[in-house]
Amino acid sequence: MKKAAFTMIELVFVIVILGILAGVALPKLFFTRDDASLANARAQMIAVQSGISLAYNDSLLSGNPGYPANLGDNGASLFVGVTNLGVRDAGAGKNGWHKTGGNTYTLTLGRETANFTYDPTNGAFNCTDGSLCDKMQ
Repeated sequence: MKKAAFTMIELVFVIVILGILAGVALPKLFFTRDDASLANARAQMIAVQSGISLAYNDSLLSGNPGYPANLGDNGASLFVGVTNLGVRDAGAGKNGWHKTGGNTYTLTLGRETANFTYDPTNGAFNCTDGSLCDKMQ
């Protein structure tokens, strides 16, 4: 007599192996909202840095080289002087960018923050401190 079915032990081993694979692989496959927010913030930071370089190049071509004195904030939007559309000012303590001083900004994502400073003498827009600084690089 020939058996054509799986034994119970074979089925249990297959289920265990599938469970292990699912436990290891699934967390790597999900792109969470936090990851998307971080990627968006990183893209905005890079856009600001590129806009600063573009503004310097424009001033260089016009014969009066120099970096912008500020990033062109108008209250509701930030960075309009160096980006086409700017970035909405989220307000203090809310997720997103917020202007905290003359040339200082805070990025908040969840419970983490990063403080950025713009230096008009050399055009640097860098993360100075905060738990997000390493993630923004």
